[in-house]
Amino acid sequence: MKRIKKNFVDVFLLYSSSLVGSGSTFLIYTILARSLGVKDFGIFGATFSLLTIFKIIAEFGLSQLLLKKFGIYGWNGISWVRPIFKSLLYTTSISFVFVVSWSYFGPHENLEKKIMLIMSVYILGQVVVEFVSSVFQVEERYSFLAIWQLSSNLLRLILFVFMVFFLKIDITLSDAAYIYFYVGILFSVVGWVKIYLKDIKLSGHGKRPKKLEEKKILVKNVFKEVWPFGFASIFAFIYLQSDIVMVKYISGDIEAGYYNVSFVIMTALMLFPSVLYQKYFLPKYHRWANLDRKMFFHAYKTGNLAMLLSGIFFMLTIFIFSGIIVEYFFGIKFMNSVGMVKVLSLSIPLYFVSYSVGAVLVTKEHMKTKVKLMGVTAVVNILLNLYLIKYYGAYGAAISTVFCNLLLMLLYLFFAQRYVFPAERSCRVFEN
Repeated sequence: MKRIKKNFVDVFLLYSSSLVGSGSTFLIYTILARSLGVKDFGIFGATFSLLTIFKIIAEFGLSQLLLKKFGIYGWNGISWVRPIFKSLLYTTSISFVFVVSWSYFGPHENLEKKIMLIMSVYILGQVVVEFVSSVFQVEERYSFLAIWQLSSNLLRLILFVFMVFFLKIDITLSDAAYIYFYVGILFSVVGWVKIYLKDIKLSGHGKRPKKLEEKKILVKNVFKEVWPFGFASIFAFIYLQSDIVMVKYISGDIEAGYYNVSFVIMTALMLFPSVLYQKYFLPKYHRWANLDRKMFFHAYKTGNLAMLLSGIFFMLTIFIFSGIIVEYFFGIKFMNSVGMVKVLSLSIPLYFVSYSVGAVLVTKEHMKTKVKLMGVTAVVNILLNLYLIKYYGAYGAAISTVFCNLLLMLLYLFFAQRYVFPAERSCRVFEN
């Protein structure tokens, strides 16, 4: 009973922190939308999304590999900390080179180049946040993890609220960029101290041995194992978030501003399946996949049904009340976003079911298959965007997103039934 209570508290803390963190991001965007106007909000949103892909390149799934190695080797997983962190320095350096190069040689005005360079420090801060989060996870210090994960977004929100409502400052693009700059610096320093001390209190593997197994791990060994995690993150970004970047460069900043509003609303809803599966069910799925196939398949079917029904509920809610939501949170000047929100709402149940089905493809040897399916969807997304945005603007990006979510869901369902549950192929996948 005590263990059950602890599990409930841990899940509640993680979900609450994710809600607060995501809610902080949503409120930041509403403040910026009202302060910056459509064009500057489009520049900010596109820049932030572009930096997100560079952040993913910098992180490249290395924090996930750290979790995997501690899970396999226990205390001896400490031998992987230094080479993984060294690899992180390499990938982060490469990412910064990409950012600087694109800011100077891309089709940017001086202000856009300045904003991109200032906000680039956000990459360093988030990479360290992710790495330290992995350390807290292997330590099972969920209260620290919860606080750590929400702190950066919450601090940004506090700074924006203080500037707008107390100092009565009219926020500019530069002001917003510098807030991301200073918060990035702060969390880089704090996280670096945690990593440098290497005072890891590993949980679930007994007391730390007096002498650990010394194993020489090279950076090339790290990259040989991390690539599925890294490419999975990149492909996920492409078919979920690259639309706004392409809208900016194909249709302009104003169209990007309208589309960014619809994207922010969808991102807030995507938190639900993300937290449920990434923070809670994923470790259980790994265990059930090896030890309890009956429970594994039951959880798969029940999860699919729950995600389908909840996705339909959110879709109808957003579709019906999209006008009220946009006007209340972002202002009447963004009412052109309403149509895009309605189109994107059609993808909510598709995305929810994809998350449920995709979770079983992370288990055992199926991760490489999942990465390939995500890669196919990412390529289709780019090709569709190049065509549809050119002729239909931001609406084209919304249509592309809906189609790619449908494609990914169908691919996941087919391969999950064929390879993860071959013995249960004749069974329906939405039973409870």
